[in-house]
Amino acid sequence: MRLILIATVVLLVVCGAWAIPNCPSNTLVSCHEEFNTELGLSTMANWNDPILFNQELEQIVFTQGISGAFKVCRAFVDFHTCLGPNWYDCTSPEYFAAYHYNMSEIDLWSMTFREYHFSCGAGFQNFINNWDCYVSLFMDPAKNATLQKCFQEYAPGFAYPSEQCGVAKDLLLCLQVEVNRQCNDALAFAFCETIRQGLLIDFYYCDMTCTQEIALASLSPPEKRLENYIRNPAREAKFAGEQPMKHST
Repeated sequence: MRLILIATVVLLVVCGAWAIPNCPSNTLVSCHEEFNTELGLSTMANWNDPILFNQELEQIVFTQGISGAFKVCRAFVDFHTCLGPNWYDCTSPEYFAAYHYNMSEIDLWSMTFREYHFSCGAGFQNFINNWDCYVSLFMDPAKNATLQKCFQEYAPGFAYPSEQCGVAKDLLLCLQVEVNRQCNDALAFAFCETIRQGLLIDFYYCDMTCTQEIALASLSPPEKRLENYIRNPAREAKFAGEQPMKHST
């Protein structure tokens, strides 16, 4: 659950002699079609148009509120299950590099899956417990401006290879401090870690951390934690009647 703030970062693909990941193309296409059907997304809302993909996901989350968050996360669980052991390879930029796709666009699509893997898993409860404040980070122009300022300040630094790791750390710290100031430390960590997961697509070699990261190591594997949480009827029923936060004009 996030807006396309990360798209303001200069997306750089680390070039090298990649081995093509093991991803059955027919399975990927079929699973993504099922994902789109489950959520009612446009046919082209996939790696072919990652901005549209993000926009339609966010439309569900921010218009349907917490029930929309459950809906989107349930679809991600089903997509993960559909791909099975090929999930990571099939959502990696390296797979698409072999087919000469626009790698900046593929990065954004891959980042979406890495970020949702955390925000629908280990970070899910932090987002749900702080839903109104989370939504206000995007709907309140003043709050949103503080986040945009972090990206605007640090994004240019990604153009310089020697500065990338330092810039990534500073960006994450800036975001965590601002979300903590606007909301609380639990949401600040979840927000920071969501963005960190996306950055790891290209900057996997950087030592980037968000506070509370040590606590995550003691949790169950993300796939099982994700499925157990999203498919818990009691939790879903609790938020079924929740009304989405409306944007005041």
